[in-house]
Amino acid sequence: MTLGKNGECEPFETSTVASSSRCHFSNLTHFYRNVAVELNNIGAVLLEKEKYDIAIATFRKAIEAMKLAIHPSENVSRHSFVHCIIQANAHLSGCTYHDMSDDTESHKNSFGMASNGAKTEILQTNEQLSPLMFTQAFYISVSNEDAFGASNCRTINGEYKEEMMIILYNMALSHHIQGTNSGKQCSLDKALKLYDLTNQVIQGLSTSFKDDCRKEKSVVLTRMAVMNNSAVIHSMFARHSMTNALFQKLFEAINDAPRDILVSGDIDYFVVNVMLYGCPCIAAAA
Repeated sequence: MTLGKNGECEPFETSTVASSSRCHFSNLTHFYRNVAVELNNIGAVLLEKEKYDIAIATFRKAIEAMKLAIHPSENVSRHSFVHCIIQANAHLSGCTYHDMSDDTESHKNSFGMASNGAKTEILQTNEQLSPLMFTQAFYISVSNEDAFGASNCRTINGEYKEEMMIILYNMALSHHIQGTNSGKQCSLDKALKLYDLTNQVIQGLSTSFKDDCRKEKSVVLTRMAVMNNSAVIHSMFARHSMTNALFQKLFEAINDAPRDILVSGDIDYFVVNVMLYGCPCIAAAA
């Protein structure tokens, strides 16, 4: 499946990945990178359609594919990944393929119990904080450019760092939204861990490419989204010092953002959040 204008889904038969499979790609790195991109973009649509369990499973498979793009292996069946794309695509069409997810979240019974009998902790979340969450999923271009048309800091020793950054963020966002809606602490904890992993990838990009990478639009906006959403989760747990520290970092990131790569409205959401819910000193400075 590929995504056309306005996020519309085109038939799977036109998919870059499907074509690659039929031609038996000799370049495994290129093949698995395309698989990861396809799965990420399908997952983003599933997330928008509020199919969170399937979106999470799809992003997880995208991460597996990206790892194989970095370290290709002939011992892994490429057809299994194409089948996962077909499965995820079927969920978009309302078909009844079996759930790909092996996550414990997808096996809860109606009494809030996991399949192993452990009780799931339910939180009373602060509904006033939900609108602060940045809920936009990021897509990746199937071409050699990233989701925002940038390619300067694509690889480090053959590793697709930007793609991995976006996939990890999208998976974190899926857990974040699911946890906020359900009040389940385990989902919010997973989201925080994945946001942290996303930030580690961003730090790796920044270290390797210095100023060049910090000027990439994908990196700038993903970094802001991670800080904003991490702050929102910490607020839910009344971790005020951590929340304020993250909003402080977000404020600094907004001030340091290269205006030549941003268009009007790119960071307005983050500016408003900082002014309304950041530290008093940040709001005053803004």
